[in-house]
Amino acid sequence: KCDQCWDKFRSEELAALVWALGKLQLGRRVPLSFLKSWYSQYVGMMSEHEPQALANGIWGLARCNAVLTIDFIEPWFERVSNVYMRATSQEIASMVWSLGKLYMQGKLIVPPSPSFVHAFNNYFLIRKSEFSRRELVNCAWGWVTLGLLPNRDFPSLFSEEMKRFGSIDSVEMASRIDRVMVELSELAKNGGGRPTIPYP
Repeated sequence: KCDQCWDKFRSEELAALVWALGKLQLGRRVPLSFLKSWYSQYVGMMSEHEPQALANGIWGLARCNAVLTIDFIEPWFERVSNVYMRATSQEIASMVWSLGKLYMQGKLIVPPSPSFVHAFNNYFLIRKSEFSRRELVNCAWGWVTLGLLPNRDFPSLFSEEMKRFGSIDSVEMASRIDRVMVELSELAKNGGGRPTIPYP
């Protein structure tokens, strides 16, 4: 059905489609022909995508274990860099988490662009108080999985923001925070990145 009506999808509908596939965790059961058509339509509409569509699209692809092509990810980085201040903290956290997930799967073929890192830094420094605990942890997890610090002060800023939330009532969350803190510390010791770990 979709093959006959791609041009009728609006930006948010196109992103919601792959988000739903990711939510269902269909993974390799999504036909390659479908993904190719989706990629083509999504990239063709890149200038129309707002932060929600950008976040939902990349999250869905990460959950579907899909490979990101250069033709997709470079315009995606550029578009995010142009509209990031209209994003919610949840959307920013989802983007960074998704990039980490894709890298872990070997599906992110280029590192985050300097413009994307700059956009994250600007957003985070201005609006870090808007992030929930989970969103902060998802951001930190994404960056440490990528093997990058968005800026040299990020570990201390993350630690300071964590203090806003008081005690942790979840063992799982406490464990995630501890692991992320250790990884952030290691990245800081290594100068903010792991250049010895290549992108696949």
